[in-house]
Amino acid sequence: MHSYLIDGLTVLFPFEAYQCQLDYMKAVVECLMKGQNGILESPTGTGKTLSLLCASLAWLEQYKIHNSDSNEAPVQIIYASRTHSQLAQVVKEFKSTDYNRMKITVLGSRDQLCIHPEVKNLENSSDKISVCREKVHRKTCLFHRNFEISKPDIIKLPPMDIEDLVKAGTQRKFCPYFAARELKEKADIIFMPYNYLLDAKARRIHKINVRKSAVIFDEAHNIEQQCEDAASVMISSLDLAACLDDITKVMQWMIKSQSSEYLSTVSTDDNEENNIDANALTITQDQISSLKLKIMKLEELLDEMKTTKGNIPSPGDVAFKWLKSAEIDFTAQGDIQQLQDINQFIAARCEYNSF
Repeated sequence: MHSYLIDGLTVLFPFEAYQCQLDYMKAVVECLMKGQNGILESPTGTGKTLSLLCASLAWLEQYKIHNSDSNEAPVQIIYASRTHSQLAQVVKEFKSTDYNRMKITVLGSRDQLCIHPEVKNLENSSDKISVCREKVHRKTCLFHRNFEISKPDIIKLPPMDIEDLVKAGTQRKFCPYFAARELKEKADIIFMPYNYLLDAKARRIHKINVRKSAVIFDEAHNIEQQCEDAASVMISSLDLAACLDDITKVMQWMIKSQSSEYLSTVSTDDNEENNIDANALTITQDQISSLKLKIMKLEELLDEMKTTKGNIPSPGDVAFKWLKSAEIDFTAQGDIQQLQDINQFIAARCEYNSF
C-alpha cells in the first residue's frame, strides 16, 4: 500500500498513484471536509473508482475517530451506480483496498436476492413482494426465520457483493434480502442502484437517511434518465385487464365464502385459514364493486384513445384528466389502499392454492 497526505488526511492507495488520481482524491477530500457538493470527472481508465473509494473511506475513518463520543446516528457513505453489475465491480475494487476491513452492504430487490423457490420463480416483481410479505407475516419462510436466528453471525460476514450474499444465504439457509437490509444499519459504506436514492418510496422502504450520509453518484450523467424513470409509471390495457380479473376473483370468493353450503363443506382447518384471510381483507362488497367500476371506466377510456404509429406525446395533465374521468384523483388514496389489500389477499390465498 502507498500512503499519501492529502489536505492533512492520510489516504492509503493500492499502488503508486498518478498525478491525475492525486488531484481527483484531493477534490473528493475537499468536498467531504467542507460538506459541499462536487461535480468531478476523469477520463475512462484513470482509476476513478479506486480514487473515490480510498479518499472517501479515509475521510470517513478519520471522521469516526474524531466523533467517536457522539450520540448521533453514524455517518455513512452511500455509493450509487446505475446497475448491479457496475456495483459488483466497485465492490471488487473495494476489496483490493486497505479499507476492506470496513463494513459494507449492497442493497438489492427480491429479484436479485430472494432465494425462496416459490417467490423467486414468480415473474412479476409486485407478486414477489406480496407473497414474500405474506410468508414473513405468517412465519412460513424458512429463510427469513433463519435470518432472525442468525443475525449475530450475519453482521460478522466479510464484504460481499450480491452474488456472494446469495451464495452465502443459499449455503446457510438465511434470507439474503433481509440480511442486506440488516447489514445496512452498521455499514460504513452502502452500495445501491440510483433508483434506491431517487425514488422516495424506495428510500422509505429501505430506511435510507441521506441527511447523515456522504452520497456519491458514480457515472452521474445517467441520473437525468433515472429521475425521469423514478417519476414515471406505465399502465397498459393488459395491466387493467389483469386488475379486473383479480378484483372479480375476490368478489366471487367473498360471495362464495358467505354461503352456508360453502361453510358446511370446509374442514375446521380450512375455516381457520379462511377466517384469517377474511380478516386481512378490510374491503366490503360495496367498495370492491365501486372499485371495479372505476377500473372498467379506465379501461374503456384507454381503449377509446386514438392510436397512431409510435407514441403520442402529450402534456402531463392528460394523465390526470384520464384518471379523473374515472373518479380517481388526489383524494383517492382509499382506492389505492383497497387495491393493495386485494393484492395482499390474493397472495395469501395463492399460498394455499385457493385461486
